[in-house]
Amino acid sequence: MSLIASTPRGFSLAGWRAVAGVTLGWCLAPALLAGLGWMVLQISGPDRIGPDYPGWEMLAVFFALSPLITGPVWGVIGAGAAWGMQHGAYGSLSAALLGALAGFAAEVSTGIPLLAPLGAAFATFHRFTLALIRPGAF
Repeated sequence: MSLIASTPRGFSLAGWRAVAGVTLGWCLAPALLAGLGWMVLQISGPDRIGPDYPGWEMLAVFFALSPLITGPVWGVIGAGAAWGMQHGAYGSLSAALLGALAGFAAEVSTGIPLLAPLGAAFATFHRFTLALIRPGAF
């Protein structure tokens, strides 16, 4: 694996379904896990959880709604990954820079701190997931 370069025409090798599927999976994963957590909270009930129940429920709802904030960021990461893969410029460092840029834009528009480093980390995980699914494209 290279830090900057990747296989030229890698997007053609991987296909749009792989890139879109990985992008959508990373975008919706927190919401799916939050839905499962919220169901456990509802089954357990406030009596079993205790006084921390409202905090846990609020956290589950926050993560369930997180694709509303992260969806545009994942859209930028997915489109940037497709472009970088097609032009042979989607290495690990390129993915981190793309994610940091998308996260910084979300940070500026929402005022939520630390989205740039989170974007860099998640875009790198996105790239590694694509490399695991379609190793010939990298």
